[in-house]
Amino acid sequence: MFCDPGRKPERICPPAGQHVILYRHCVLALVLAGCSGLAGEPTATPGADPGDDEENDRDDTAGWPTVPGVAVDGSVNESALLNAHFEALNESASRQHYLTRSNGTVDSNATTYRNDSHLLHRSRGTFSSVTYQPTDREWTAEHERWGDERYVFTDDRSGAISAGSSIGFGLAIYVGSGQFERVGTSTYRGAQVVRLEADSAKSTGLAAEYQQYEASLLVDERGLLRRATGTVNAGEGPPTSFDITATTDVETVPRPTWVPKLVRGEASLVANDTALAVRITGGPTVPANTNVEFSSRLRTVTVQSDRPIEPGATLYFSLSPGEYEPTATLTRTPPDPGTRLDIGDDRSQATITLEDPPGLDAPVEAFFRVGPSPFEPSGDGASE
Repeated sequence: MFCDPGRKPERICPPAGQHVILYRHCVLALVLAGCSGLAGEPTATPGADPGDDEENDRDDTAGWPTVPGVAVDGSVNESALLNAHFEALNESASRQHYLTRSNGTVDSNATTYRNDSHLLHRSRGTFSSVTYQPTDREWTAEHERWGDERYVFTDDRSGAISAGSSIGFGLAIYVGSGQFERVGTSTYRGAQVVRLEADSAKSTGLAAEYQQYEASLLVDERGLLRRATGTVNAGEGPPTSFDITATTDVETVPRPTWVPKLVRGEASLVANDTALAVRITGGPTVPANTNVEFSSRLRTVTVQSDRPIEPGATLYFSLSPGEYEPTATLTRTPPDPGTRLDIGDDRSQATITLEDPPGLDAPVEAFFRVGPSPFEPSGDGASE
């Protein structure tokens, strides 16, 4: 299945301290047709990205730079070429842009900036979203639009985010399906590149479903696919054109102006695994009497802050044994472990919701999680 970077992400419970973004996928028949028609009403075609044009492109058969995956006779090993491309991306700061159109209307339009410490992924269209991960890699922020509704999310997390992987997957599907050959050299954005072209798809796997396949690649000496363009068609859907670009000249990753306005923090288990500790590390003051949702041991309850929650404050969420049901408690100091239930084997989460946050046009939800992977059994063996 083909992952559409323009689709709205679904949320799944991540491993301890992590946040995972899972993008909806199109079915196989629409993978090859560019997943058109699944994103609701078409959106207006945005202007082309400046700097991604080929105004300076020229054909020049004099000189054949060595390119990974391209043999001396001009034949192409598409798998080796893709491996070289992803290795070049992983070794450098990068910017990738992905655009597909059906019948002249944009299906997907996404851009990812990435370096060693920051990531920004922006999808435009009916289901737009912006995902930002900062230097400490301990939280991520998202701003999403679903139709006319807007939402903002912050998540306690660690590790590298995978938002940009859908662009790479789309590139792998399109490039891996073709039968390319070298046709010349060109100049693209001031750099010499090799031009590869294909006018037919392979006869095996996903590629065998294409009735139409035309593509052109501009590749530098590292194997980086600077630009991939083409038109494909499969099934009964309309033809889809794609335009995917990559560059490794990124110096800084843009930071959205709304990020400082979000509640941020980090979570851990304390008091012999009887309490979820949430330390607020940044963002606005949360007003007193704000409802906070706490879930653990397959239960979700609402507790209330007794006073404003300032950056630097630490909140402790725990469960006390009850005659019939445990009682959830929010305190500002660690609880006595002897009076609380053990939650160390369970996924635990605190969610702070601000319906009208200062300086933002959307409700904010901040998630702070600890516990096992969502794909592992939790607590008594039941899975959420």
